[in-house]
Amino acid sequence: MNQVIGIDIGGTKVRGACFDKALTPSHMQQLPANAAEGREAVLEAINKLLTELFAVSSTPVKAIGISSAGIIDPATGVVIDATDAIPGWSGTPLTAEVEKAFNIPAVAVNDVKAALLGELSANNALQQGRCFMLTLGTGLGGALAEQGQIVHGRHQLAGHIGRTRLPHPWKPSEWLTLDRLVSGSGLAFIANQLASEALFADGKAVTRALDQGNHLASQAIELFCQHLAATIENLYWLLDPDAIVIGGGLIDARQYWWSQVQERLQQRDLDINLQVAQLANDAGAVGAAKLALQSIGIRHVES
Repeated sequence: MNQVIGIDIGGTKVRGACFDKALTPSHMQQLPANAAEGREAVLEAINKLLTELFAVSSTPVKAIGISSAGIIDPATGVVIDATDAIPGWSGTPLTAEVEKAFNIPAVAVNDVKAALLGELSANNALQQGRCFMLTLGTGLGGALAEQGQIVHGRHQLAGHIGRTRLPHPWKPSEWLTLDRLVSGSGLAFIANQLASEALFADGKAVTRALDQGNHLASQAIELFCQHLAATIENLYWLLDPDAIVIGGGLIDARQYWWSQVQERLQQRDLDINLQVAQLANDAGAVGAAKLALQSIGIRHVES
């Protein structure tokens, strides 16, 4: 049996498992990423998780797939660019670090692209035509696939919709990036702008306030839905996709916003196939494992 390891590196945790060629996970584990402590702390967490997975693997591990935040060069496994979520992460030779530590071939890909790879594996229908994935977490991520293949772009930037710019809704002379509005932190940003003070630490604080009948939180959700629906409509006109899949942490709180977004899109009479991601927190690790299988010439087969 050919076995690979797939891991997903996030700002709060490093998560991974062993996988067979059917992408069936075993021994799924996670450890704190300690991202605030910087690059070396995250690399230490990766090495610790991989050591634990090697110890429980029932067969020899042939390759390691890595899903990571940031813009990743898939040819070299280097983090070309990254936000400050992991200080010092930009420039990290990710696959080289792992290969040096474990003497096993490694491949790396952006975390949203990995998540889309995972979703494509879980849903064959998504492999037909054009599929875009949005991840609503602390930030806003995006990835594009054509006929089941990830589109990277000339500079590995295809799909990075969170970096697109638009006028600041409350300061028309300024600009901001879309992830400042359409994300978990974006929901808090909107609520704090409405309050004219920093009342909400994150998106969860806004949804908790909404549960308590807070009118400000209700207004923030409405504006958030307006911006998310506009983002989806822009993708519709730009890409004419066969499906748009939405994942990320905020999908677990979709009872607060999904129906509002659907209503706005229906009012626009748009034929959009909007789907909820199926794999939740496992998508990145599954996608990384699929990439690892491909790197050693093994095609994923359904179980």
